[in-house]
Amino acid sequence: MQAESATVQARKSLPFREVFARHWHVYEKCFGSKIPFMHHRAAKAILGCATSAMGGSVFGCPHCSNRHYRYHSCNHRSCPNCGLRDAEHWAKRQRARLLPVSHRMITFTVPQRLRHVFRSNQKLCFDLFFRACTETLQKVGAEVLVGKSHADAGQTRLGFIGVLHTWTRQLEYHPHIHFLVAEGALSDVGWHRPIRETFFLPVKKLSIDLRIRMDQMLRQQASELHAQIPADVWREEWVCHIGQAGSGHHAIDYLSRYVAQTAISRNRVLADQGGQITVAYTESSSGKAKTMKLNGNEFIRRVLQHVLPKGLKRIRAFGFYSPAAKKAYLKICALIAHWPSDPPEKPACIAPECPDCKLEMNLLGRLARAPPIPKQKQSNRRPLTR
Repeated sequence: MQAESATVQARKSLPFREVFARHWHVYEKCFGSKIPFMHHRAAKAILGCATSAMGGSVFGCPHCSNRHYRYHSCNHRSCPNCGLRDAEHWAKRQRARLLPVSHRMITFTVPQRLRHVFRSNQKLCFDLFFRACTETLQKVGAEVLVGKSHADAGQTRLGFIGVLHTWTRQLEYHPHIHFLVAEGALSDVGWHRPIRETFFLPVKKLSIDLRIRMDQMLRQQASELHAQIPADVWREEWVCHIGQAGSGHHAIDYLSRYVAQTAISRNRVLADQGGQITVAYTESSSGKAKTMKLNGNEFIRRVLQHVLPKGLKRIRAFGFYSPAAKKAYLKICALIAHWPSDPPEKPACIAPECPDCKLEMNLLGRLARAPPIPKQKQSNRRPLTR
């Protein structure tokens, strides 16, 4: 990999699907059966996105004979060309639901020596990681905001939204969860706010409690896997970071980027020349725009390693921000004199406009998906020789 400075805004990006298709067959030939099924599934969706493989719709102008054909998107969460509208709608719904209180962004990161365990057992480890983080936030938050003598995990609850994030800006594997947490807790007594504006929850206690919980949960749920992990790993410090998030609206916009999309956005691939793919990224430490060059196999490997197993939820809501806690949410609204707004409706499909008449076209019908191309069977017979 080579990294260099660049002003990426001034450079034109390449279509991600075309670059991916150009190198996928080489990658598939190199690794063959070692490629997980979920990676094959993601690659198939990316390669067929907005093509006849996904089917489409036919629109017609009500005034003239113009026709417009639109192929459907794959809607796979690993495709950088899909999910923009879903992410925008998710952000609008979450902003409408946020309480008018201060929020914090709390991030828990998996230690370096455990990342290979998480990557090989994603469904189990990430479910346990979410559960351990949730119980840690609820327990420590209740003790700090309500008091140890009155805190009860069943009676006192915090509200927060968690989003799983597995990549760095250079597409390396770096699993962590961002939690947008409201500064307050609901108990049987009422609504509790932090005593000091400059302090919310103790970082050190959160880190220690999370490490202990994750150790215990993994030992109980997967004892054989836990036995393969060196004991000194559980004595290492787990990174926990707490930052100000204000009303939470800007944090929601930030988290929405990871709701329906994968590690790379569609405008980051700048060039594909001589077997080297140029990818743009922003350096975390300096904030400067830079580029890196990867060969085709490495580029696809970095993209596909962030594909999550089917059924694993990347976004989860907890406490009074959970959709199932409607009564608790309305109780807080009554205590703080806040009238919640109605959630926005999901936007309908936008019909194209006729280029000649400037009228909205009508949907005439659907295009069936193109049948898959059958694989050619290789014959074992030797060619005849004269």
